[in-house]
Amino acid sequence: MEQSVISDWNHLRAFFWVARSASFTTAARTLGIPKSTLSRQIQALEQSLHTRLLQRTTRRIALTEIGSTFFAHCERVMAEMQDAERAVRAYTAEPGGLLRVGVPVTFARSFLAPLLPAFCHKYPGIRLDLVLRGGRLDPLEMMLDVVIHVGRLADSSYVVRKLGSMPQSLHASKAYLAQHPTPSRPEDLSTHSMVAFSRSPAGSRLRLFAKDGTEKIVPLDPRLVAGDPVVAHTLVAGGLGIAVLPAFITRHDSRLVPVLPDWQPAPVEFFALYPARSLPAPKLRVFLEELEQMLRF
Repeated sequence: MEQSVISDWNHLRAFFWVARSASFTTAARTLGIPKSTLSRQIQALEQSLHTRLLQRTTRRIALTEIGSTFFAHCERVMAEMQDAERAVRAYTAEPGGLLRVGVPVTFARSFLAPLLPAFCHKYPGIRLDLVLRGGRLDPLEMMLDVVIHVGRLADSSYVVRKLGSMPQSLHASKAYLAQHPTPSRPEDLSTHSMVAFSRSPAGSRLRLFAKDGTEKIVPLDPRLVAGDPVVAHTLVAGGLGIAVLPAFITRHDSRLVPVLPDWQPAPVEFFALYPARSLPAPKLRVFLEELEQMLRF
């Protein structure tokens, strides 16, 4: 990128208002500066460009040919600057208005809902509309400001912002382990009653990682496929078997104990999807910032 010969933004702004009003007096009044200062700024601009932009007589001011071309570009620059200033003002404005959020039912019920009272007290101007769903939601189609997505994402035409990740771990109830031998290595899981979220045509495989990065893939034949972590949690707490459960579900349940604590599944990741804009609205910006804080485990 070439370095600009115009070193002072005020010189460009001075020329714009003189050319627009065809008057040094009017331009000086608009800018709130003395006419002599304005004249010096125009002279400095012409010197830096090595060309005359204005023809001055005692009666009138007119643009030179190159001055007219330069003014046309200045109009676009000034419009862009005004847009930029408006965007910054909007970004720093007090957050408020209706915020429509698409969110998975399980995440909303088990994690988000308990944290929202504090958010609403902190930002009393924001009104929340939570659109709970089981499948995917399209922000534009459903007129949503943002969609919270759990897990890996395919390519998206929306802005994708990672909010954080949450650890998962294997858990079983105390009652279940009282009746079954506690697994001591990943391979032992194949002899246990397992509760899974989904069943692939080829059967289920559980990927586990040790603290040193060692990976093991354990083939499983789940006794029950729940399709929802809250349902799986209820089944495991009831003594049905062992399941991979996210931290936001297990952390307050004293009925459960970790299984194979030295082996962990990959954490579950959370993303925000929203339509592309130059800057998110203040209400969306603070909501996403709060979610990022909430998801720091």
